[in-house]
Amino acid sequence: MSALEKSARSDQPTRFRVLGFSADSIVIYDRQRKIVRSLRDGDLRAGVLVSVAGLEWLVQRFPGKGVNGFDHLAAADWFNKEANRLGHFDESQIKGRGASNVENQLIYHAGDRLVVGGEIRDLEDVDVGVYPQGASLPLPATEGASTAEGALLVKMATAFPWDDPTSGLLLAGWCALAPLCGGLGWRPHLWITGGAGSGKTTVLNEFVLPLLNGSALFVQGNTTEAGLRQKLGHDALPIVMDEGEQSDDRERGRVQDVVTLLRQSSSETGARTLRGTAGGKAMDFMVRSMACIASIQIGLQNQADIERFAVLELKQGKREPSEQSSWAQHLEDLNNMRSQDLPAKLHRRMIDNFDHFLRSLPAFRRVCLSELGSPRYADQYGLLITAAWVMSNDGIATDVAATDFMSSWDWSGRRPERDNDDPQQALGALLQAPLRLGARDCSVFDLIAEVVVGKSGASSSGDYKEADRHLRNLGMIVWLKPKPILLVGRNTRVHTLLRDTPYRSSPAKLFERLPGAERWPTPQTFTGVVTRATAVPLCLIAGLPPTEALQNKKTKFEGTDSSSGPPP
Repeated sequence: MSALEKSARSDQPTRFRVLGFSADSIVIYDRQRKIVRSLRDGDLRAGVLVSVAGLEWLVQRFPGKGVNGFDHLAAADWFNKEANRLGHFDESQIKGRGASNVENQLIYHAGDRLVVGGEIRDLEDVDVGVYPQGASLPLPATEGASTAEGALLVKMATAFPWDDPTSGLLLAGWCALAPLCGGLGWRPHLWITGGAGSGKTTVLNEFVLPLLNGSALFVQGNTTEAGLRQKLGHDALPIVMDEGEQSDDRERGRVQDVVTLLRQSSSETGARTLRGTAGGKAMDFMVRSMACIASIQIGLQNQADIERFAVLELKQGKREPSEQSSWAQHLEDLNNMRSQDLPAKLHRRMIDNFDHFLRSLPAFRRVCLSELGSPRYADQYGLLITAAWVMSNDGIATDVAATDFMSSWDWSGRRPERDNDDPQQALGALLQAPLRLGARDCSVFDLIAEVVVGKSGASSSGDYKEADRHLRNLGMIVWLKPKPILLVGRNTRVHTLLRDTPYRSSPAKLFERLPGAERWPTPQTFTGVVTRATAVPLCLIAGLPPTEALQNKKTKFEGTDSSSGPPP
């Protein structure tokens, strides 16, 4: 190593800091612009080096002849050696705006400053992580909200005309927690719904957005997944989307892409999403946002998405005079909320009490699990309820305190329905699939009902044979003996019937998870196609005509000769 290189390394540059290398680029932190820059070999030219390091430092450390006054080849060589010495730079060390949990310490990046332990610091005053400058976010207040003020905010959230009273509590908890979403291991989302004129936009504009204290990315419903991903970059900011409607297939596809992005952002697993680029270099990203979407229609199809969104529904209908008076007072209270700086004070309270939140969370998760009976729902609602509790209580919640707090609310409407899972929803989508048979419009359920009536002898008409033929063409066979079942073929047109649903890829395998269903041991013939099939008990299909064959509700197939095929 030359004396020149030793001198250059011993005296740290004031305008930049080399962070290491990533792929074929040198990664530096530009101290003047306070941004992270990547320099490829072709970028190590004199002009670029001057913009990064400054001419004075380059001339002093790498003196040379010529108009530049420094040896740019020696300088480029130093940059390469310094990057190699530091090794590979992990891009996860870049912490964008919003909160991050760094070594069990909450750090809030406000764009041009950091909030660490309640103190305002410069972007380089933290040893762990790299904090590039971004557009400034409002800082929290110097004094946090009191428990009385936190309780007032919860009361204001519950004053909206919710169909389920717990919606207001969950909304308050979400608003308190969302600015710190990047520091969480699990991130719950909200979907506010209701008919036209029910007040969805009012909830967003008058309560949610003000309470987020300027930290939210507020977008319209025609926003795309790629747009959100690219706008966020490394930022961990809450997302608020208004008018997320789905009036046609194109809009449904766009909303589903956004929902998929939010599903990935729910869990802090460290897994990154990769996207290819035209240049052949993969682009990776990891979204760490909590979202609140408002629309008339709810775009949640998969069970995995349902478990990550709390649906808050507003009542529909004209308000009575007494309700109108109460609503006018509520709007005045919302206006006073901003004038009293409650959003910034709530932000400060949640930062100051983040450790209390984390230590109270296990108690609320246990109580939620007991109350709701679902571990995933305990994760989803536990965080929101804990945040609402921290808003209006000091200290750390015990199991007794968590039980007392939750017992003051009716959670029966939040318990997951047993039939609200993918297999049941897939079966429902199949039964409701519309068909056009000549001049006749019907559904798959209508055909099954006709075949059941005909094969049971409840009708002397032979019309059911036409319905039976159509079902076989689609990949389904109705048996009533020895057990009443619906055979669903694997490689049949059933996939086509479900093409616009999340269950189109392998519906027959999905149906095997239904109660009493099983994989049929021998291949069956569906209008010339011989394939494996799944037997679904007909008793799972509600609304079929009552026949003697369907009176036996047993769903097992013991004692049947499955190899013999369908009875005549």
